[in-house]
Amino acid sequence: MAYRRIVVATDGSASAETAERVAASLASTTGAKLTIAHAYTNPERAEEDVARAVRIAEREDATHEVALSAEAPADAILTTAALHGDIYPTA
Repeated sequence: MAYRRIVVATDGSASAETAERVAASLASTTGAKLTIAHAYTNPERAEEDVARAVRIAEREDATHEVALSAEAPADAILTTAALHGDIYPTA
C-alpha cells in the first residue's frame, strides 16, 4: 500500500518527538506528503511548538506542510486527518 499523505499531531513535547521522527521517516521513505498538525491555545507559540517537527521533516527530506488550528486538540486532529491524511502516527 502506498501512502500519499501522512498526518502527525504534535504538541511540541519531548514525548511527541518519537511520532514526529517515525512520521517523517515514513513520509521520506514512501514519498508521501507529511502534514504536521498542531492545536494551539496560544497562537504566539504555535510556530515554536512545531519547529522541531519541521526540522525533523527537513532532515529526513520529507515533503511537508504545517496545519495549525485553534480547535480543541481532538477536533483539530480529526479535521486535519480528514482533509490531509492516509495514516496517523501517534505517540
